[in-house]
Amino acid sequence: IVVQCSHNDIKENGIMLEIIIEENCTNREYIVAIMEKLDEFIRNIVSSQNLDSLRYFVVADMEIENYCDSVKYYARLLNKDTYLTNDGSYFVAGKTIEGKISGGEYVQAIIIKSGLIIGMYNDLLLRNGVPKENVPDMGDMRNIGLVTVVHEIGHAVDNANVYSLSGCIDNKLLFNLDLELDEYIEKNSYSLWGEYFAESFPYRVLGAIDLVADNKEEQLKECIENFLKEKSRNAIVERVYRILYLYVHCIAGIHFQKITNFDYDKYTEDEIVSDYIPFLARTEIAMINLLKDYPNWNVDTCMDEMSQIIKDMIEFEKEH
Repeated sequence: IVVQCSHNDIKENGIMLEIIIEENCTNREYIVAIMEKLDEFIRNIVSSQNLDSLRYFVVADMEIENYCDSVKYYARLLNKDTYLTNDGSYFVAGKTIEGKISGGEYVQAIIIKSGLIIGMYNDLLLRNGVPKENVPDMGDMRNIGLVTVVHEIGHAVDNANVYSLSGCIDNKLLFNLDLELDEYIEKNSYSLWGEYFAESFPYRVLGAIDLVADNKEEQLKECIENFLKEKSRNAIVERVYRILYLYVHCIAGIHFQKITNFDYDKYTEDEIVSDYIPFLARTEIAMINLLKDYPNWNVDTCMDEMSQIIKDMIEFEKEH
């Protein structure tokens, strides 16, 4: 059983947000003290987006089992099936869950690892002009805590927008790809859009952010060259999603921080990556088109362009 202790629960501007620090958090007293200082920052972002569906902001322990227990607890509370990415190279540090509580009200929860909250606090000290020598050196992790927390709030904003359009919550985790490939691809299209939106959200809210360890393009290149090069359909579908997932993360930063487009020229001589440039370029256009009309989409057709790119990539992978 996960025991919660809420230190703040205030209704402001119609926003009812409970900030919760799990009892099993390492350094819990320090986290409580920090959250008192971060409370207003988090609530201001949530209020500015009229995000009244975000009901729980949970700081969970860093240890994987404890963190997973917290996620499962809130998933059950929101009557939502959920899973966590954990395949070695990609392990989740923050999770946003949407669901309906008893009575049918649409509600969301964000669960963040405590280490990111400590990082976020240090990041904000620096942003607010505290001298560098008075703030713990975060090294390559500088601004990662801040960006991750705001990224998850971005997911909640997008979830609420998509829910208001469609009126339904996607609660399906298992697909029979023989019969449900199109449905699975549409789900992935929405998911890729959600990553693009959430990854760009910190730049919209905070402006310029200096990410020391911004190695997304290296991760993308590595993924194209090495990730799951099997020929089973499940492996191909997973590989296509992972490549596009890393790519939309790349272009979100490029579009909103550098205010330019992806530089494909540097990959034209790359024997492996160059084959993927047409798919990446089409994905960039698809994201720009979705953003242009957002959130006033036609739910029947809005993901057609992205879904077709995924289908074409799957065919390409089969043949190469």
